[in-house]
Amino acid sequence: MTKEYPFPENPEACGYRVFEAALEDDPNVFFHGTSAANLQSILTGGFAFPVYTKAQSVSFASTSSVPLRYASEARDVACPEGCIIAVRYLDFDRREIEYNGSVLHDRTLKPQPAIIGYCIVPSSYLFR
Repeated sequence: MTKEYPFPENPEACGYRVFEAALEDDPNVFFHGTSAANLQSILTGGFAFPVYTKAQSVSFASTSSVPLRYASEARDVACPEGCIIAVRYLDFDRREIEYNGSVLHDRTLKPQPAIIGYCIVPSSYLFR
């Protein structure tokens, strides 16, 4: 079962890192921001390349502060909440993965990263 983490009351106070320090500081844990509308399909089927773009990779950040922006921007009238998903990569020293120390780009998603948790970004949160 994947754990839901609560959105912090004051994200600014924790440097906009919305997960507990044990996850944020783990070198094998990365974060992806998206609309909450995508959460269930990712939980059941894994990550996939968007069909509406020519994306060559799916990106994950080393802290949740960057995906917070993407989760906030992905919200719309149909789904007013965003979502940040925490994943674990056991091996990211592979040819199919590009990692620059802060952002990881996975070009194959094979194997899929292990989803370890998520945090819903409420519609009331205003990203600044």
